[in-house]
Amino acid sequence: MKTACFVLRAQPFHLGHLKVIQWILKKHEKIVIVIGSSKQSRTEENPFSFEERKEMIEKTLKSEGINKERYKIIGIPDVHDDKAWVESILKKVKFDLVYTRNPWTEECFSLFKIPVKKHPIFG
Repeated sequence: MKTACFVLRAQPFHLGHLKVIQWILKKHEKIVIVIGSSKQSRTEENPFSFEERKEMIEKTLKSEGINKERYKIIGIPDVHDDKAWVESILKKVKFDLVYTRNPWTEECFSLFKIPVKKHPIFG
């Protein structure tokens, strides 16, 4: 499998997220990084905008020497319909499987028979 998907809010992007991305890239050629709640910002739960979160990730991956050809970052707004949420992602990108530890995310992609695996938790 060449391309993996990793869904996160990145509020903020942290070392654990970076380690998951690095771990996935050891197993796959490319990664699609899906930033959820992309329309949310300046709230207690979502303090950063999509653009700020994307910039955090890009700067971090660049500093870690990860080639921009190996990843794509997209934003997905909250949709209160599981099927429509996955469809909004699938309209933008293609991938072979999803890595998550979030039961809701796993359930959503399972509706489409997309393989879902758990990534390790890095402390």
